[in-house]
Formats: sequence, C-alpha cells, structure tokens
Amino acid sequence: MIKVHPYRCGQEKELFDVFSSAIQEVCSKDYTPEQIAAWLPSSYDADKWKSLMDKLKPYIAKVDGQVAGYADLQKDGYIDHFFVSARYQSQGVATALNVQGDPACWRQQAQ
Repeated sequence: MIKVHPYRCGQEKELFDVFSSAIQEVCSKDYTPEQIAAWLPSSYDADKWKSLMDKLKPYIAKVDGQVAGYADLQKDGYIDHFFVSARYQSQGVATALNVQGDPACWRQQAQ
C-alpha cells in the first residue's frame, strides 16, 4: 500500500536517494551521461539538500514504510521535483502523488 504524507524534517537523505536513483537509473535512458552529470550532484551535501527540501516542502510517497517517491508544488503552480525511485517505477507511486496532489490539495499546501 502506498501512503502519502507531507515532508518531515529528517527525510532528506531518503529523498536524495530517490532523486539519485531516478536520475541515474531512470532518466539515464533519455539523457546523455554529460547531462546526467550536470543534473546530479557528485556527492550528498546534507545541509544543501535539507535547505532545498525545506523550501520545496514536497509530498512523500512510501511503500511498505520505504520512501518511494516525492513531488512538490510551488505557490506559482510550478513543480520543481517529481521523482520516483527506480525500484518503485510502474507501481502507482507517481499516481498516488498526483492524486494527493489534487489541485485543491496542492493549492492549500502551496499557501
């Protein structure tokens, strides 16, 4: 079962791992190695990533207690991050985030 909840401080490393997995294992099918290298930081910077997640305030999707994906919606309607780990592709994680991200719900989150 997929459960979705708002971001909580302390989940930053798990979210970075999802981001990294999605880019290295999923997006690499559509982007060159040079593009992937430019997109993905060479190492995890805990302070920088925490600052980014604090700003984005994403929704987090978990499958059996494991972070499987996350997505945000900014006040202007822009989605900066919408990533699902390679391990959880084609299992309904993005759909669950999108349903949780119903425009009315996301507008409330963005306020």
